[in-house]
Amino acid sequence: MQVSRANLRKAALIALVGTAAMAQDPWTYTLKFGGGPASGGLLSPLGRAGYSLGADFEVAFRRSPEARLALSLGWRAFPGDYINISSIPFTYAATNVNPTIYETRVRKPEGSGFQLTGFYRGTLSRWEGVYWQAGLRLGANKLKETDTGTQLVTDGRASTVSGNILAVNAIAETREKTTLSLGPVAGVGYEFREFVLELNLWMATVESPALGKKSGLASELAFGFRF
Repeated sequence: MQVSRANLRKAALIALVGTAAMAQDPWTYTLKFGGGPASGGLLSPLGRAGYSLGADFEVAFRRSPEARLALSLGWRAFPGDYINISSIPFTYAATNVNPTIYETRVRKPEGSGFQLTGFYRGTLSRWEGVYWQAGLRLGANKLKETDTGTQLVTDGRASTVSGNILAVNAIAETREKTTLSLGPVAGVGYEFREFVLELNLWMATVESPALGKKSGLASELAFGFRF
């Protein structure tokens, strides 16, 4: 079957218009994975080596060649360290106290929650593909604290804990708190083809059942795929 030149020109024109429309599509979608260390008040309920890990799904709208608005929904986990809360001493000063209770207690905190983030994103004209962004992040974070250990009950007349033990109890306590918080987030990123690399800082808040609300900066290095 022969194809006329007119039909070929029409097909080429349609393909050209379709390609241009796709190139000018103002919407982009990105899936990001990342994590990094925490600091400040987050270290007291999470431990000295606290950090966060998570993922986000982002929808961005290009307002102009230099500016975009983005909205992302993500999940963050805060795997805390084991924290030594108390330990049983070999001696004690008080005597003739009945009963006297000593304990060794270790706490394992674990946090997680959803994060809703709104960004304004601008390009840096000096470096192609590099951008900055700033916005607000709404977090709904739950912190669970699991305490384990041993509790000794003595009659208070011994010079060491090992003497005159009346009871030995196992410690097994789990407490949870969930809190909503709104904090700033800012960072820089680099786009190359369908991939994105970002470094962000954001203010995170958790509520410890034992210590109350604690806030601190969390940093995250994220890698994303655009589609």
